[in-house]
Parts: sequence; C-alpha cells; structure tokens
Amino acid sequence: MNALHTSPATLQRGFSLIVGLIFLVAITLLGVIAMKNTLLQERMAGGLRDRSLAFQAAEAALRDAKLDLLNMRAGGIVCAPANNCHPNNPIVHESGFDTACTLGRCFDDPGDGWGYGGVPGQAAWDAFPLNVNAGPSVQYGTFTGSPPIGGVAVQPRYLIEAFLDVNGIGDKKAYYRITARAVGANPNTAVVLQEVFAP
Repeated sequence: MNALHTSPATLQRGFSLIVGLIFLVAITLLGVIAMKNTLLQERMAGGLRDRSLAFQAAEAALRDAKLDLLNMRAGGIVCAPANNCHPNNPIVHESGFDTACTLGRCFDDPGDGWGYGGVPGQAAWDAFPLNVNAGPSVQYGTFTGSPPIGGVAVQPRYLIEAFLDVNGIGDKKAYYRITARAVGANPNTAVVLQEVFAP
C-alpha cells in the first residue's frame, strides 16, 4: 500500500539537477562558440585593416617615387648625345640611372643582352629583396622629405627602373617602372604595387 501512495516528488528526486546540468553545458557550449566566432571576426577585421594600411603606404611610396622623378627631370626630356650619355640609354647620366641601381635608380642596358645582375631577362625589381630595409631600394621620403607614415612597422621602400620606348621614327621617350613595397602594423602584411610612369 505504501508503494502505491508514494508521492511524485519522491519518484522525481534528482531529475531537475540532471536537466539543469544539461542546460548549463548547452549554454556553456553556445558561449564558447560565440566567443570563438567573435575572435575570428576580430582577427579578420584586423587583417583587413592592416592590409588596407599597407596598401595605402605602398600608394604613398609610388607618389613619393614620382615626385622624386619629377624633381630629377623636367618633362621627361632625354639626355642629348653631346652630354656623354650611355650609348643605349640617353637618360642615364642626366638622371643618375645606372646598371648598379645606385640610390634605387636602375637601368638595364639593352645592348649587353643580359638582365639585372647578369641574369638574362631578369628585371631589377624582381632581382632585389624588397622586404629588407636596405639598398638598392630607397626608403619613402629619402629624396622628397616626406614625413614618415604612422602606424606601419617599417617605412615603405621603392625602386625606379628607367627604360626607353623607341618608335619607328627613331624618337625616344623615357618611361619609368616604379615598384613599391609596404607593410602594415604587422610586418608580415605586405603589399607590392607597380606602376609605369611617363613624366
């Protein structure tokens, strides 16, 4: 008779504890997942911001290189033969461009059949490490006096390569390939930009 009259509360002893623990585990898992998702989104936003910073610094380096060129040469006028110019490059002695990339100003002599550093077909921008803080690349602001860019790990660097375009009439026009590399706040976030410029 006593077994038939056992109260429901007695039969359910401990059940609410199990249900509570299950809910606690579920809420904890949801919290951990939400936290991981938030951290991932924060890292993604930080990476995007850092890349944008590096991109803007590289663009500033391109503008700095163009200003450097315009300060060196007015109107892209080529050097006259009477000024003891290089036989294959009328702009070398006027602008300071040479095959050694002195001060970040490079010229690959088309007459020697080689590329930069004696490697056939190798462009100067592809032959030197842009990721080091050393020559022959030039640091942003070296010749223009531009103020340093804030927020980046190191200041951007650039290299200028001079080459000539010769049309069928024999007129020569000087062009410049500018390669700029910059990093963001994280030195592993790097952006390389390249532009061909004709003053």
